[in-house]
Amino acid sequence: MRALYLTILVLVASLPVRATEEACKEGIENFVGAPVKKSDVAWVGRAFKKFEQALEPSGEASEQAFKEISLTGHNPEVFLKGASEEVLRRLAVDLEYAVAVTKKINEVRSGAQVRRFTNQTKLQLEARALLARFKFPGLRPGQVLTESELREQAGLLGLDVQSLNRAFRFDSRDPATIAGAGGFTPNPNKRAMTLVENSAPTADGGANFVSVTAGARNNHFITQDYFHKEPVTPEVHAAVAQEVLAKLSPKKGPYTVQAVSRTYEYEVRDILAVDTAKFGAKEESEWVTNQVPKQNIKRYREVLVVRIRTPKQVLYRSLFRPWEKMVP
Repeated sequence: MRALYLTILVLVASLPVRATEEACKEGIENFVGAPVKKSDVAWVGRAFKKFEQALEPSGEASEQAFKEISLTGHNPEVFLKGASEEVLRRLAVDLEYAVAVTKKINEVRSGAQVRRFTNQTKLQLEARALLARFKFPGLRPGQVLTESELREQAGLLGLDVQSLNRAFRFDSRDPATIAGAGGFTPNPNKRAMTLVENSAPTADGGANFVSVTAGARNNHFITQDYFHKEPVTPEVHAAVAQEVLAKLSPKKGPYTVQAVSRTYEYEVRDILAVDTAKFGAKEESEWVTNQVPKQNIKRYREVLVVRIRTPKQVLYRSLFRPWEKMVP
């Protein structure tokens, strides 16, 4: 129930009084309509103390005070960090319960004239992410999950690990570098993430998974600014610009080729992966796996991504070169 307890603070935000544990306990029980544990009372008591320490000398709550207890924020995580694993698990799987919790939080925040909190979908996703953190507390950047760990993380989302006969991955590293690295493995230079965090629509990928796409030529993915691509030499830039401009309608010009960059598309076979499109950006058709050994990478092709400026907009064009066999 701690996911609810923090919201009580807004009800007393304007009262310049010291909250005792007894007052906390009575207030919480009246709010949630159920008895609470002493540990829960202590948790809320600490939250009250933090709030009181941030008060202005006049006794009025400063903007910083509200930030400290996240009453003006809208990230579901702040309402769940104090929750027990039992509560998180219930939020993760019980839609009716998640709806009820979300409704109560939004009602309280509306009464305090602050922004609405969230919706039950975001609340459930955050609960699942924190639940995964409970299960994998020592997750390290670059750690390759075992198949059973991948299945467990997928299960927290209500998903299954499936056999994928064919998939595709864009990577700015050349084939020799990929082969030398033994295939595709998690990037140790990124932040350790659970599967939920890794596949969020705004995430740039974490340090414990490898992303692939279900279909080839995923232009949406490679034209995004967050996707890393290598710049080309001036000679290649000039040649590619000429090739692309020759295919554009003169009526919509003039055109300026602003950038030409290079990446590679790799075709992989027979991997175990999780379809995360339900939780991520649907246009990317993302599947997530723990690693792709080099023997499962069958072929590759060079892809040149061109950014073009017109008087009205920015355009992207992608040139896919012929496939070549991957040499181990």
